[in-house]
Amino acid sequence: AAPAASGIQTMPKLLQGLSGQFAGKVLEVELEQDDKQAPYYEIELAQDNGSTLELHVDARTGAVLRRKVED
Repeated sequence: AAPAASGIQTMPKLLQGLSGQFAGKVLEVELEQDDKQAPYYEIELAQDNGSTLELHVDARTGAVLRRKVED
């Protein structure tokens, strides 16, 4: 059987795809799995206004699953 990690986009490719939608400095990136074992990247971006944007991005498709702004 193929490992669960197959089909995951590389981080540089994924960040390049997101850069058009979201501005900010990347603080942290972690590869996680949800309760269905689906891989996603948790990405924290420092925004110009001082807040932090946390994104959950599907590691295979690059689709933004969730976004949350933290002060």
